[in-house]
Amino acid sequence: MKRLAAGLFVLSLFSVIVGLYYQNNSSQIGIINLNECWEKYEKVKKIKSELESNDKLYEAELSRLKKLVDEAAEKISAAPPGTSLRFDKVEEYQMLGYQLNLKKEKFTQERAARINRYKEEIYTEIAQVAEVVAKERGVKLLLKGELPWEEDVKDTPGKLLEFKVLYRIVMYYDKALDITEDVLKKLNTKQ
Repeated sequence: MKRLAAGLFVLSLFSVIVGLYYQNNSSQIGIINLNECWEKYEKVKKIKSELESNDKLYEAELSRLKKLVDEAAEKISAAPPGTSLRFDKVEEYQMLGYQLNLKKEKFTQERAARINRYKEEIYTEIAQVAEVVAKERGVKLLLKGELPWEEDVKDTPGKLLEFKVLYRIVMYYDKALDITEDVLKKLNTKQ
C-alpha cells in the first residue's frame, strides 16, 4: 500500500511538472511509442525470422539426439541383464542423454545471449533515430507513451493497473505530439 501511495505521489508530482512545462513549451514535448516501434520496425521482423530458422535447425538436432537416446534405451532392453553388453548399453544411453541435455542448455544460453544482443542493437537504433526526429521537430523532451505488451501482464491480476499507477509516465497526450510514425519511416527506409 505504501508503494502504491508513493507511486501515486511521484506520478502526481511528475504530472504537475510536465503539465506546467507543457503549458509554456507545448511544441517542445514529444511522445514515442516504443512498443509500436518494435512491432513495426522491419529489422525486428527479419530478426524474428532468423531466430525462428535457428530454432528449427536446433529442433532438428534435438530430434536427432532424442532418437539416438530412444534407440539406446531399446538396446538396453534387448541386452541380457547382468552382462557387460547391457552395462555398455546403459553407459551409451547415459552419455547420449547427457549430450542431449548439454545441447539443450547450450542452445538456451546462446539464444538468450543472441536475443539480448538484438534487443540492445534495436533499442539503440530506435533511440538514435528518435533523437534525430525529435531534434528535427524542435522537441526538447521526449517521453514514452505506451502501456506494456499485453502478454507481459495478462497472467498477473492487477499487473496492468500497477503499471498504470506506478510506472506510466504519460496519462494523456495529443496525437500531434507523437513522433512514432516519423521514427518508423526513418528506421524502415534506412534498411
